[in-house]
Amino acid sequence: MAESLTESLRVDRLYKAFGGSSVLEDLSFSIQAGDIVGIIGRSGAGKTTLLRCLHGAETPDAGDVFIEGQEIGRLKEKELLAVRRRIGMVFQNFNLLKSRNVWGNISLALEVAGVPKSARIARIQELIGLVGLEGHENKHPSQLSGGQKQRVGIARALATNPAVLLCDEATSALDPETTSSILALLSKINQELGITIVLITHEMDVIHRLARRVMVLEQGRIIEDARIEDFSGTKEKRTLNQFCEGEEQNVLSGQRLSVLQSEKPHGGLPALRVTVAESALFTSLIPALYEQFSITSHVLRVDLNENYSDTGARHLIILSRDDENALNWLVQNVEKMEVLGYVPSGI
Repeated sequence: MAESLTESLRVDRLYKAFGGSSVLEDLSFSIQAGDIVGIIGRSGAGKTTLLRCLHGAETPDAGDVFIEGQEIGRLKEKELLAVRRRIGMVFQNFNLLKSRNVWGNISLALEVAGVPKSARIARIQELIGLVGLEGHENKHPSQLSGGQKQRVGIARALATNPAVLLCDEATSALDPETTSSILALLSKINQELGITIVLITHEMDVIHRLARRVMVLEQGRIIEDARIEDFSGTKEKRTLNQFCEGEEQNVLSGQRLSVLQSEKPHGGLPALRVTVAESALFTSLIPALYEQFSITSHVLRVDLNENYSDTGARHLIILSRDDENALNWLVQNVEKMEVLGYVPSGI
């Protein structure tokens, strides 16, 4: 899809503090309509606060947020509610009502917007087909898998035809295979509906697989802002090291592990140190693992030293399942591969 030149979202000199401590400092950027932008940063960088300011749920102490040219901080309550309907929000923990089934959870956003019942029925049916939940309409959240719950959340966020979809760690509570399916759905939504997507994440793998542009947030400031094709080499290696330095044994999808286990637990996932050219990792190695073995990979770290060259970077990766054939294939296709241990699959 050709990228539009229409500005969908703009932030001018945004500042927010809590208890006298600044969380966001002088942030300025704009996002074009139809783009997919990933905002990455470690815990405490200000990612969620930024997203809440973009949605209007948090009022900045200074600075302006514009949605489709409208400055949301200066709108009256009724006007703000109308603009908020142009902003969809997808949450990490789904935020579904347990008392309502799939149909009812999607309907809620339309009810709040005052959409007539006849129009609601048609819209809900359309959304259920879009997110692939046919046959699950009468199920309650307790009867759904994590991926299905997130599909309900996405459908609910799309109910009022938003121009911008904000995703707050939308895949971090999901297993790798489900993450792949949700990322594919978001890509489909962007391509078919032209919706601008802003992803808050701490996972570089998610950035590579979906975003077209990446912004790196550190201590409330944007320290990198680049198109994804330009975010490579020194920029990405520096970012990965900042997020993962010293955490080689205790990081997986944002959750800390006490130690890697040397003995494989039931359903344990292998943690590997792989030495291979960084360019080959993302363009051929990871896609080949998925295509040949249906295995997805989480890249947690790139090890660097003063004599680093792209031909011999060491990467720490977690595979979505243990597969002897896949491990043997890796041995044949990388410079060096070492199994560091295993992590429980349920984390």
